[in-house]
Amino acid sequence: MAARLVASPVADYLAAGFSLIPIPLRRKGPVFRGWQLEHNAISGHDNPRSNELIDQNIGLAHRWCRTCAVDVDDYTASVDWLRDRAINLVGLLSAANAVQIKSGRKNRAKLIYQLPPGVEWLPTIKVDAVGLELRCASGDGRSTMQDVLPPSIHPDTGQAYEWVGDWRNLPTLPEALLNLWESLRYTPTPKERPAPGKVIKAGGRNDYLASLGGSMRRVGMSEDSISAALLAQNAETCSPPLGDSEVLKISHSMARYEPVAPNTDGRGLPLSIDSPTIGSPSPVSQLPFLIPASQAIKNVTKAEELIENFIEKRAYAVLFGPSGSGKTFLALDIALSVAAGQPWAGKKTTQTSVVYLNGEGQRGMGKRIKAWLIHNELLDAELPFYLTRHSLLLTEQEQIEKLILEARTVDAKLIVVDTLARNFEGNENDASDMSTFNAHIGHLQAETDAAVLIIHHTGLTTDERARGNNQLKGALDSEFRVVRDGDLIALNATKQKDIELGDTMHFESEIITFDSDDGDELTSLIVKPSGKEPYRKGVISGSIRELLATIKTMQNEVRVRIEKSGRSDDPKVSRKQLAERMPELVPDTLKKQLLRLKNGGHVELSRHDVWLKPDDWEQG
Repeated sequence: MAARLVASPVADYLAAGFSLIPIPLRRKGPVFRGWQLEHNAISGHDNPRSNELIDQNIGLAHRWCRTCAVDVDDYTASVDWLRDRAINLVGLLSAANAVQIKSGRKNRAKLIYQLPPGVEWLPTIKVDAVGLELRCASGDGRSTMQDVLPPSIHPDTGQAYEWVGDWRNLPTLPEALLNLWESLRYTPTPKERPAPGKVIKAGGRNDYLASLGGSMRRVGMSEDSISAALLAQNAETCSPPLGDSEVLKISHSMARYEPVAPNTDGRGLPLSIDSPTIGSPSPVSQLPFLIPASQAIKNVTKAEELIENFIEKRAYAVLFGPSGSGKTFLALDIALSVAAGQPWAGKKTTQTSVVYLNGEGQRGMGKRIKAWLIHNELLDAELPFYLTRHSLLLTEQEQIEKLILEARTVDAKLIVVDTLARNFEGNENDASDMSTFNAHIGHLQAETDAAVLIIHHTGLTTDERARGNNQLKGALDSEFRVVRDGDLIALNATKQKDIELGDTMHFESEIITFDSDDGDELTSLIVKPSGKEPYRKGVISGSIRELLATIKTMQNEVRVRIEKSGRSDDPKVSRKQLAERMPELVPDTLKKQLLRLKNGGHVELSRHDVWLKPDDWEQG
């Protein structure tokens, strides 16, 4: 067995840093479950599992050793297709350092490369129309693709695969191929791409090419590469095609923007700065995802805040409440205060440009803004506050790209979406649709470095939670609930990742009267912090109302026992006994609900007890 292993190429492959997969003879692919995962690949020159590769065909696991393949199943068609994209396939195959795998089948070719420094993986791309595949990893990078290595036997021809070129010195993937790969990676999604046989007609051509060019620029493609790709797309999908000068103008415009940092993978995920060559170990300092705790605790500082103790910079937040609760007025007050750099509700703000997605129309919003400016004595001020002309479907990649471009132009670090429903296409209760929305918001944040505040509605059956799938809340950094509290507007935090939840805040409205440009008298509302006593100390309902009733019952029981014993102690309820009385509430939920009752002024808390003031519990 040992002699056979030495005679085989397995030892040499492993010594070179290849990650290998056993494949049964007379097959082109592995058959065991989970072969795509890293822990099932065989790597390392002294790996005891190397014996599994004897008397087997052998597969190269690209993802786990940073290799890739350009697999050509139709040489003639691929030559023409690549030529249209400024890539010379003949030149690549005849290059002095080219490394190929030949199977003995005609009109086929396969080039093997190592990935460039800083690129850990690329998603596999198939161009079925011309029989071309760019092969490396799965779409999310979590698993690998593979190619059969010599001297494996091809199941159809019965011939052994052969190397052409020095496989021990794989060339780096050429820049032109990398740019093409990335451009195909960021082409519009199937939902956005024209259906087969359809074209992009006048009126949508510029937006289509601008969106595509923006995606290319984010991954670092040069202006020349973007131009080549857009010219090809223009000729292929636009009818009539735009003039070359117009396409080049779009390319030039996209090239003005900074790409994603070079040590990221195009989605903002970190990569190693100096990727090692095949087979060399990665020092800890270069690991793409792991850092030691000693590094993590250096320079620990408080999170940067857009609004003091309320919203962090770059946060993803939701402000929700029922219709008529005052959500939009509060959101507008927040947004304009940030644009003006003035305190909001007594909290310091960091001044920045603000983009407000106005899904309700311009006419009414103009009145509200003017009323706010008059009230705050800023009517003559030029605030960096920008409204969209109409709603945008933030579930659509093309419209997200438009928003990114314009938000970056004005350097906005707060983007308000009013409302989710007005800027959403799909089913809010569907996990997939909401995940798409969250992903697009994450992309928007990554590209603009802005905080995003979503205005959202409650459901029909309860006003205690935001409407729609829980995927939304799970993705949030902050969540705020707005309810009417008599003639006041109550605002309280229901989720804060890194900020204390804080007490319930109360606001009141005020009517502002002013003259229109035509001399007509107009009115609008503004909101301002209120010193009035809340009508109900915070609105409660549902399970929290049941919890409060249980506390009242238990506290009266304690009071009766105290009176019978002749003592004068204040009646208090043990938090432990309360938990036993309400086993349906898990500890974390009980803790949160007690905190909400405290913030609403309904109860007092200590480490071990909870109690109501006498004038509350004696009323039953």
